[in-house]
This record gives sequence, C-alpha cells and structure tokens, in this order.
Amino acid sequence: MRSAIRKGSEMLTWAAAAGLGLLWLNASLARQPAPTDLMSLGMAPAGPHQARTADLDHMIGQMLVVGFYGQSASDGFTRKILGQVRDGRIGGVILMDQNIRSRDQLERLTSALHAADPPLPLLIAIDQEGGAVQRLGPKQGVPRLPGAARLARQGSLERATELYAGLATELKTLGINLNLGPVVDLARNPRSRIIVRQGRSFGTDPGTVAAFAEAFIRAHRRAGVLTAAKHFPGHGSTAADSHRGLIDLTESWSESELEPYRMLVGSEPPPIVMVGHLHLDRFDADAKIPATLSKEAIESMLRGEIGYQGAVITDDLEMGAIRRTYKTEDAAVLAIAAGNDLVLISNTRRPDPFLPERLLAKVRAAVLDGTIPRRRIEDAYHRIVALKRMLAVPEPVLAGPR
Repeated sequence: MRSAIRKGSEMLTWAAAAGLGLLWLNASLARQPAPTDLMSLGMAPAGPHQARTADLDHMIGQMLVVGFYGQSASDGFTRKILGQVRDGRIGGVILMDQNIRSRDQLERLTSALHAADPPLPLLIAIDQEGGAVQRLGPKQGVPRLPGAARLARQGSLERATELYAGLATELKTLGINLNLGPVVDLARNPRSRIIVRQGRSFGTDPGTVAAFAEAFIRAHRRAGVLTAAKHFPGHGSTAADSHRGLIDLTESWSESELEPYRMLVGSEPPPIVMVGHLHLDRFDADAKIPATLSKEAIESMLRGEIGYQGAVITDDLEMGAIRRTYKTEDAAVLAIAAGNDLVLISNTRRPDPFLPERLLAKVRAAVLDGTIPRRRIEDAYHRIVALKRMLAVPEPVLAGPR
C-alpha cells in the first residue's frame, strides 16, 4: 500500500514538474522571433526581407554551440557571451577547464547563463564521460567516475546505471543540461591512444557497447540531461588522434562499428549523435573529407542506412583535423550543408568573443547565396526545438532500468 501511495506521489510530483517545465518552454517559444510556420519562410514575398533575415539569424543562432573564457558573469568575455545568449546569437555553450573552478562558482556561472533570457532554453554542454575524460571532480563536489572500459569489465549494468544516474543528477544541479557522451566506439585497435588506451570504450562487442551506452543515455534522460553518442562512424580502429589531424579509416574501419548506433536507434535513440573528423573513401575518395563535413556520412549513412532522425552535432571544429585545412567559419558552412544541426566550436585556440557574430554572418551569407538551402536551416531548427523540449519533460523515475 505504501509503495502504491509513494508511486502515486511520484507521478503527481513528476506531472507537476513537467507541467511547469512545459509552461516555461512554451513561454520561451512564444518569445522567439521566428514565425511558427517555418515552411513559409522561403516562399515569402520579397517585401519583408529584413524580417525574414531576422528569422534566419534566429534559426542559425540556435545551431551554434560555442566556448568562451570566463568564470563569472562579471568577466568581460562572459558578459559578451551573455549578450549573445540573450539575443539568440548562440543556442548553446560548452564549458571547458577555463570556465570551472569551484562548485559555487560554477553554479553561479550557469545560473547567469540560464538567466540571460534566451529565446529558447540554452544548451550548456560539458565532457563528463568518466575515467580519463571528466571536467568535473572532487573540487566541484562531483565524485569521479570509472571509465567506460572499467565499468564494462565489471559487467554490471545496474551499477553503471546507478553511477550514471548520480552523475546526471549532479550535472542537472549544476545547471548543465548536455553531457557529450557516451562514447560508442568499438575498442578494435589496442594501440588507439585517444580511445582504447584511455579506457573510453565499453569494449569490442557491439552489444556490450550498446547496452552500457543505453544505460548512460537513459540515466541522463531521466534527470533531464541530454547526451551525445560519439564518434560516428567509429574512432576505435585507428591509432591516430583527430585532435591532431584528419584520420583516414578506410583501411582499418569495419561495418561492425555502426552496430552500436543501429542498436541504440532500435532501443534508446540518443538525443544527439556527434560526428567525428574521420574519413572513409566511401564518403569521397578524392577530396578526403571528414565525416563531419560529408553529406554522404550524415544524410546517407547515419540518417538513411541507420535510420537516426535526431539531432547531429559536429566534433569540435577547432581540432587539428579541421583547422589545418579549413577556416573555422568555412568549416561551419560545410558542416551545416552536410547535415549537422549543431556546430560545436570550443573557441580555445585563439579565443574570440566575436566568433558567434562571424559564424552567423558567414552562414547567413551562405544561405542567401544558395550555398546552403534554407530548408536545411529550417530542418535543423525543427530538430533543435524538439531537442530543447526534452529538457522540459524528463522521464519520470518510477522503476529500475529497463
């Protein structure tokens, strides 16, 4: 009887929270400058050109996830970012080491970011996989988590779910709503420095990888935190590091590296998939372009073959694999044209508070001159709105892992 009463109370509490969350998100949506009938934007008469450009800027801004320097709302760089958030010039930020000191400081920073009154809820992203990749730790009052390889060796999905649920709750409390994980790369090459040797993969078996990734995704979803499965189409077969340069996977890659994505799409689709700076000749044998900038990789393989229909984000466009060949703004245009809905730029190599304006201007020009079809921006915007609706309605926790 007590159990039934407790479950009923949980359902009422969740329903009330969900209702408040939807009211908040709907109020945000009501403030946005973009019209509700986005399909009509490209067919509007030439007269209201200025209004149509403002609508376009709003949609492009939501696609940008940018890093910044600063640890408090009073820092000059942070003040600039707060203005860009308020004006809808960016749809998200990524927190790096330079943004993080103490727990209190981080809570104040994320509170200021959320309170900037953006037209849509702001994505605040972080890399907190566990093991070798976790920006938060005991200094911020966040317990350190084992890496993926260690958790998989222990073999307990229940334990993994418990740990990831605790992590997700900590992130939510800290005002962070996007964790850039889990890694779903297969540990196919023992010499892989960036994936296997750092213990970031759940293993060599696609089923095991998918099962633990599912635990990661679901635990975060229940806490109202988004996740991004990475690095599509698979980073675990090469010893090279895409932070340093473009990786050609053509000789080492296997179709089995797509299996975790197929399994997740069938059971627990990740809200976001991150595409890596990884080349296969099947994308474009002559140009040697990375998956990040390849329509063949995103539209044909990820969406077509695998059937994934959620949001797609680039890996950091400042990594060596991109910056050695492309200017950041040019890479952003190519990434969006290829099918990415969100463009991630850490803004750490040459920190620039005006980067969002330059990105927006470059992408806007590419839309107006036909390089990027306007429909591509509208499709991305629809996915981003759907993504941000998830933040308002986390899944109720009424039972253990499925």
